Amino acid sequence: MPIDLGDLYPLTINIFDADGELANAGDVTLTITLPDGSVDNVGSIAPTETGVYEYDYPTIQVGRHVVRWVATGPNSSSDSSTFYVNPLDTGEFISLTHVKNNMGKDNNRDDDTLRTYLAGACAVISDRMGQIAPMTFVEDVSTSSGFVKLDHWPVIEIISVERLPGLVAVPAANVVTGTSGWILNGSMEPCNVGGIGSYRITYRAGLINIPQNYILAALELTKHLWQVSQLNSGGGRPPVPNDETVIQGTTYALPYNVRQLLGLDKRTRMDIFVG
Repeated sequence: MPIDLGDLYPLTINIFDADGELANAGDVTLTITLPDGSVDNVGSIAPTETGVYEYDYPTIQVGRHVVRWVATGPNSSSDSSTFYVNPLDTGEFISLTHVKNNMGKDNNRDDDTLRTYLAGACAVISDRMGQIAPMTFVEDVSTSSGFVKLDHWPVIEIISVERLPGLVAVPAANVVTGTSGWILNGSMEPCNVGGIGSYRITYRAGLINIPQNYILAALELTKHLWQVSQLNSGGGRPPVPNDETVIQGTTYALPYNVRQLLGLDKRTRMDIFVG
């Protein structure tokens, strides 16, 4: 089940006696380690029914959480588990409704699982084609040349450039007024921050107009990943269609028709080099 930031996540543990029957413990405590390393000591939990202890945790951080239950006294035991909280914007550029329409699904039974496949498909395509869904990023960078390569491209706009330490604002360069500062000559080019040292850059990257072939590729990849995992009764690699070409060294998670839609059969991902 995908967990979004702000969701209440239900945590449960069942306590059993020596005969395998549900039974209460003397005391049951719950602690949750958050992604930033801080620990939320929830404390003692009362049973909701014999042997069943539940707690709805309000999520406040994005990332991996570690859950630790400890039962002491009679029927003592312990249990650990993890869960992951997604950010509010994970970069998908197709909707769940779009995916379900493409797959002919008219019920909500598989919605939670489909969301995971949808997010994975969009991430795979973004890894190869650059940032697609417009999003805001913050990066701390250091440069000895004045030029920095940002992690996400194409860049839509630079929101701010600040010198570290101190977060002193660096203005945008302006040839008309003679103001010196940062320069971005193109969405695929390194950013000239206007000096050497360490900087914090806040910027937006992605595509304002997402090409239809990218959208179709994401829909087809989501359907492919779903069929390979959920509908593959053979237990192995599904049959390759007659018009499918298996490329040596290419994983089957990205089928050839998706590669063609993305143009990956004629060009590789463009990497930005700083000379």
